[in-house]
Amino acid sequence: VIVGTCKTGVQFATIQLAVNASPSGGTIDVCPGTYSEQVLITKRLTLTGIPNAGGTQDAAVISPPAGGMVVNTTDQRGAVAAQVLVQNTSGVVISNLTVDGKGNQYNTTDLRGICYQDASGTVKNVAVRNEIPNDIPTGDQSGQGILVETTNSPSASLTVQNSSVHNYNKNGIVARYTGATLIATGNYVQGSGPID
Repeated sequence: VIVGTCKTGVQFATIQLAVNASPSGGTIDVCPGTYSEQVLITKRLTLTGIPNAGGTQDAAVISPPAGGMVVNTTDQRGAVAAQVLVQNTSGVVISNLTVDGKGNQYNTTDLRGICYQDASGTVKNVAVRNEIPNDIPTGDQSGQGILVETTNSPSASLTVQNSSVHNYNKNGIVARYTGATLIATGNYVQGSGPID
């Protein structure tokens, strides 16, 4: 399954349409471009960006929808808006994509780039950036780059490899709540320094 028109196959205009149409265990290739959407994955899939001719990591970018981010789940702390939400499944692999929160227009409770909720899988060769509510840095407990958490399940696990997270409001890479496990190797995480 292809998002875009850079190669032959069953083509879709958005990542979410491709996710909806793919069978469990399928692979979705995302062509270079910017995709302004929030993505929900609830089945085992591989989602991978196709490098552009120059081979840069920004080839396939997921950005906030034009109208801004909206709440798409909740956890123990309340409402959550995640750009990519992997929920109640296992074996989801996300690779070679950039998730950019700039222009999110969101200032309610919690903002996240990639969130595995009651789910497991692997994130590799991914860049997550600008996860700052309404693009204004604060000391608030919101704005995570990559997060794995349990809410209704006894376990959730995530491996994050060779990825980068920067310009976030709260935390770069997080495992939260009982039963959530994280293996993080070869990543680059850069905070913004002290914020009042």
